[in-house]
This record gives sequence, C-alpha cells and structure tokens, in this order.
Amino acid sequence: MTRSLGLVCALLAACAPQAHRQRVYLTDEIFDNAGPVGPEFLAALKRELARSSAYELTSIRGVPQQGILFHLNIVVNCQFGDCERDGKAMAFADIGTLGRAAWPLPDRWYWKMFVVRHGHVDQAARTLLADAAAVWCGMSHYNSATAMAACPKELLPPWPPGFL
Repeated sequence: MTRSLGLVCALLAACAPQAHRQRVYLTDEIFDNAGPVGPEFLAALKRELARSSAYELTSIRGVPQQGILFHLNIVVNCQFGDCERDGKAMAFADIGTLGRAAWPLPDRWYWKMFVVRHGHVDQAARTLLADAAAVWCGMSHYNSATAMAACPKELLPPWPPGFL
C-alpha cells in the first residue's frame, strides 16, 4: 500500500503543471580594462538568473518559433580611472525583447547604465534583474494602462538621462 501511495504521489508531482519560466537570452562584452569586476558581475548575473523561478537562461538556436525571448546585452568597460585599482567599472545594459516579427533585432529595448563595484556585484546583479523584470512587464503590457499599473517600478534610471 505504501509503495502504491508513493507511486501515485510521484505521478501526480510529475504531471502537475510547471510554473512558466520566461526565457532570457544573455549576451555580453566584457572589456579587459574592466578589471575583475566585469567577469564577477557577469557570473553574479548568471547566478541570479539560475536561481530565479521566473526566468530561464537560454541560448538562441535560430528564430524563436513562438512567443518572445527577453534579451539582456551586458557591456562592462572602464570609463574612468584605473578600474583594476579602484575596483569599479561601468556597466551598460540593453534590456529588450526578441520576437519572430523583428528577428534578429530586438523588438523594443531600454538602455541602462550604472556603476558596478567590486564586492557589490551580487547586489548589482539583483538590482539589474529586478529592473529588467519591471521593464519586461511594461513591455508585455504596454497596450493596457491597467495591467501596466500593476508592474513593479524600475530601479535604475533610463540612459541617456532624460530620455523618457
């Protein structure tokens, strides 16, 4: 009896609807002059995406057949001083969507620019992912003011400043 009950529980768990995880395509360009902060930030962002119950890190193999992919393009570069010595770098994020209609260019995108500091890469990755979630929510509901009002607020200002 216990064995049958275990089998039934296993079958129910296997057949239970799985939470939908939105696919995220991540591209990056980490410049050598960004020092260790660039690779550390990218690794932290990948960890946050892997932990997320809302997103699934994916690669693109041809045109998406259905739906959209959320896209994050990350560029980390040294724009000031000595990034190796100062332990900080400038990160530029292109947050967008990729769909069948506009392939291979993003349908829509927003740019964000922010400083990433050594020792704070995990917090920067969490902030960027939360901000991207707000942007993607707004992109998904742009034609419904009611649905858009339920979206979380963006945490990072748009770039260039005053753009929106």
